[in-house]
Amino acid sequence: FYISLEELRKVTGCEQKLKQLGEFKKRVLDKALREIDECCGVKISYENRKQGRTVIGFDFVAVNALGIDLTDYDPPHELVDRARRFDLSQTAKHRELTPEEKAEYETLCANAEQMTLDI
Repeated sequence: FYISLEELRKVTGCEQKLKQLGEFKKRVLDKALREIDECCGVKISYENRKQGRTVIGFDFVAVNALGIDLTDYDPPHELVDRARRFDLSQTAKHRELTPEEKAEYETLCANAEQMTLDI
């Protein structure tokens, strides 16, 4: 998921504090992610999203570090499709999708578009 730097500063109350990005990351962002990992067992990593040379936000990835078995959990079909669509879009940033992946991605996008039209 993506959060803009402006939004992250606003929700953490650091709009006028820690103006240097390195200090903000060290004192707020990295500290919060470390606490989430220690308390909840969810590892969250992030990458800077830049516009030119300026950091405008962060792309986060959360991974369940506890290895909870989700086989008994039956998530809504739309949620599974949305997660798979996101996964494929992230994969496409790092390598070219296979023809099968491209076809799956296009199908998922078409299904999502149809669902919005049905509403």
